Amino acid sequence: MEQGGGMLASKNPTKTLAILLLLLVFFLSLSSLASSQPLHSEPMPTTTQSPPPSPPSPPAQSKIPHAQAGGAARLRRIVLGVLFGSLTGFLLSLAFLYAIRVAILHAKYAPAIIKGPVSFTPQISPKNLQSALPSAQPLAHGPNGKYYKLVLDNDVTVAVKQLEAASRPEASPSMCNVSKSDMRRVQRQLELLARVRHQNVMALKAYVREPDRLSLVYDFMPGGSLEDVMKRVRSQQVNLNWDARNRIAIGVAKGLMYLHFESSPKILHCNLKPSNVMLDVGFEPRLADCGVSRLIVSGSADPELAGSLYSAPECYQSSSQT
Repeated sequence: MEQGGGMLASKNPTKTLAILLLLLVFFLSLSSLASSQPLHSEPMPTTTQSPPPSPPSPPAQSKIPHAQAGGAARLRRIVLGVLFGSLTGFLLSLAFLYAIRVAILHAKYAPAIIKGPVSFTPQISPKNLQSALPSAQPLAHGPNGKYYKLVLDNDVTVAVKQLEAASRPEASPSMCNVSKSDMRRVQRQLELLARVRHQNVMALKAYVREPDRLSLVYDFMPGGSLEDVMKRVRSQQVNLNWDARNRIAIGVAKGLMYLHFESSPKILHCNLKPSNVMLDVGFEPRLADCGVSRLIVSGSADPELAGSLYSAPECYQSSSQT
């Protein structure tokens, strides 16, 4: 298949069409030459003496040119019909072969849909992750999913966010209804999130696809979210000095700069808020839920699953997100 596709790709349809047009002009010139010559040759003179033929009657003279013209027109129509039929058949065959080649290449290079747990780090075993999910400890509940704390068999602690279908009756609760193209798009987005490498951005470590939910696995941040820290500061449970606040602000800005300018392709967060800024024990921030707004679980673009979809006001003026 691959060699045949290469031979087809090496042919130039424009050159082939030009050759066919030249052949068409050649046949048309032949038909015009044939129409300019008589179809029947004149009889050869005989050696025997015969009385001179009587002059032809005027009606007989008028029939011969009409017969010649009719034969030339008929020949021209036959030649044109054969040429146009051949050209049409060739173009249809070329289009059919091109469609077959595109279908073969799409089937060959389209990524396969991965079923079951997928891990992007050797510290997390897909089998252990699948078996440990039922024992996850709930942490919080957001508008587009639930958060859990999970301890694996190798004593690695991770955070799990489960994206569930919307609670509205018209939303489909099953991922089985999602088309293959949407599933491949979600899979490509997950692979993109796993390639994120920045100290202020949380990279995806693994994910588990289930019939009614999608579980995303991240590093566990013991400091909690910025929203939780702000609540403890207001209740005077935590003292957040200005050095820590400055560190949080600069870290968030660095994370956004990486997503908007350094990442390839660029990633838009679209859901930046204090609950999506995670902190470690030293109050070093890391942006969470990056790109999650583009994941579709129920098969349709659901605002409840997409998050806040916040965009800065100046983005509408410049028509640019970065």
